Amino acid sequence: MILDEELVAKYVDTKDEHPFSILYGRYAHKVRRKCGGMLKNTELAKDSSHDVFIKVLTNIPRFNNKL
Repeated sequence: MILDEELVAKYVDTKDEHPFSILYGRYAHKVRRKCGGMLKNTELAKDSSHDVFIKVLTNIPRFNNKL
């Protein structure tokens, strides 16, 4: 299994979407569940989890191996 840090580095270096899609697959359910617990609304949780990943994608170049 490829480490998260390696996937982030590969995405930052290549801008290839595949490494990010692997990360999304690993964490989307957890993020959506956390949002659902906080918002108590399935649709809002779904929208909010997408917003979280957009923020991650936007800010991923700032990542400095601190997971």
